[in-house]
Amino acid sequence: MNANAMGLLAKLGSGVRPVADVARTSASTPAGGVDSFAALLDAARAGEVSSGLPVSVDPSLDLTLSDDDLQRLAEGADRANAAGAERALLTMDGRGYVLDVGSRTITASHDLNGRTTLAGIDTVVGVAPEDPGAGTPASGPPLAWRSASLLTALCHDQTTG
Repeated sequence: MNANAMGLLAKLGSGVRPVADVARTSASTPAGGVDSFAALLDAARAGEVSSGLPVSVDPSLDLTLSDDDLQRLAEGADRANAAGAERALLTMDGRGYVLDVGSRTITASHDLNGRTTLAGIDTVVGVAPEDPGAGTPASGPPLAWRSASLLTALCHDQTTG
């Protein structure tokens, strides 16, 4: 086997490891067997696998991120990588960060509150908020919209107005 083939094989052992006990299998599953690989693959697809690899910012960008922000973006990079992306848009705190997934480098930053057109993105990953309890619920409309009496009153005012 030549040196190039050995290098490719070494890349396969990238150090991807499950977070917490996600990839642990039952006692009936042989260690390193097909079932454990399937469990690891399912965990990766669900965003529950961490590579432990950092994300860097292209030095040409005038962008400073906190260590916490870089960690959050690294988790998003792992999810983009698990999805098979090459260029991902990581959305975090109202901004979009274009990530070269292979090099794990932020190559651009965009304010997503304005009119923005981005091309060449093959996946979008929403990064968890800094404070998971902050903001509106993760799914469904805002709480005020869940009030049947409020909705009835608003609809009534519009139809009779």
